[in-house]
Amino acid sequence: MSEQAATFGRELPVAAVRRGPGRAVRLKRLVANNPLGVVGAALIGLLLLTAALANVLAPFDPSAQIARRLTGPGGEYLLGTDELGRDILSRIIYGTRISLYVGVVSVGIALGIGGTLGLLAGYFGGWVDNLLMRLMDVMFAIPSLVLAIAITGILGPNLRNAMIAIAWCTRRPSRGSRAARSCRSCSTTTWRRRGRSGRATGGSFCGMSYRT
Repeated sequence: MSEQAATFGRELPVAAVRRGPGRAVRLKRLVANNPLGVVGAALIGLLLLTAALANVLAPFDPSAQIARRLTGPGGEYLLGTDELGRDILSRIIYGTRISLYVGVVSVGIALGIGGTLGLLAGYFGGWVDNLLMRLMDVMFAIPSLVLAIAITGILGPNLRNAMIAIAWCTRRPSRGSRAARSCRSCSTTTWRRRGRSGRATGGSFCGMSYRT
């Protein structure tokens, strides 16, 4: 009995321990299973790198009028110059910063507003849910381009207002509306499940009574 206990308590040798695949193997599997995702991640990384190193990569000041207007591509100016004599390549490189900034801010606004509306609709339910979801249906019904033009015309043409317009109507269905519906569905299911367990135990969650 003592020998069996000693044998049972012994640690297995390292070679006998079954190990999972290494990081290199997992990375190869990821690339093989999702090549389009890897390509997209590489493009995003390239854009981020270009935006971070714009001061180094750009050959000229993007706002400086350094040459004749509408110079053709080639020579010193790889992509030519615009109607004001500014280097097009330098403006494209610096433009990645504005593009990334507008994209991140507009998506953040859409997800923030849509997620909040969805959580409110999922928790309160009833007429609040119906009102907010009908508002999302109205957003679906209006063409995105028309709504973007209307928002920009009312607020004025500048970068901040353009981000607001993009946040509301980038695509159909818009990100905000999609986020609202997703959060509403998830929150309704979650609170209903917690409501059943809360009624069974007589408890509450974060000081709020459970709803069904």
